[in-house]
Amino acid sequence: MALVRSSVYVPRGRLYFAKWPPLVLLDERVEEFCPELGGLCEDLERAGRAAGLGVGSVGELARRFPQHVPLLLHLLDARFAGPYAEWWDALREDRFPSVAERWEVAERPSCGLPIACPVSHTALLSSPPRSLRLLGRCIHLNKKFRERHGAALWDVVADEGAAKEALEEPRRWLAPLFQDLPPAEELAGCRSTASSMRGRRLEALALFKYWAETGREPYIDGALGGWPPVKLSRRPPRRSKGGASSLLGP
Repeated sequence: MALVRSSVYVPRGRLYFAKWPPLVLLDERVEEFCPELGGLCEDLERAGRAAGLGVGSVGELARRFPQHVPLLLHLLDARFAGPYAEWWDALREDRFPSVAERWEVAERPSCGLPIACPVSHTALLSSPPRSLRLLGRCIHLNKKFRERHGAALWDVVADEGAAKEALEEPRRWLAPLFQDLPPAEELAGCRSTASSMRGRRLEALALFKYWAETGREPYIDGALGGWPPVKLSRRPPRRSKGGASSLLGP
């Protein structure tokens, strides 16, 4: 989606001291964390109005259009400080990892499932083109989407208008695609027997399922209440040598 300039005042170049990682933007309780994000919520709301997204709060923005947050941060020319500054920089530069967490659960030796999905729900913290590319790597998601809708996900989002509609409120249409899987805490201990992921743990899919079914971010739940046993990955991916964000073109 192209950013739409308007008469709405949008601050640029502010420094935000964020005490939580960007994962809070995928949590239905995001507005509760705003006081600890250094004024970012209010400015995201302004940027969302300037971009013509028609959202009234950061909670609505996060629920309906999480994939537009990198573009809004770019519009704000946001700068970050604090313990999670690298993660926020990665989000602004549209290089946030498609799996940002580790589900620390014991392996279930007898559990092998013929499914593949190397990405988690954090793929939604990417610009629309990158988000679609990442979701396309989740074979399970695409298979279930075809079964339910009679068409491939890529066919549905072939043009910009359809893509906007398909990606709006992603949890609403993603949640049903995980219904036939084991509980998330069990799935995290299983390994894939599918050829493209043979032998790899299904942690990413478990994280995806947990978020899709609850609307809560597993790392945030773990940090607040001690369960699930999900930890943040050690650090976000480094910036490429070219340093160019996909928001700025090739």
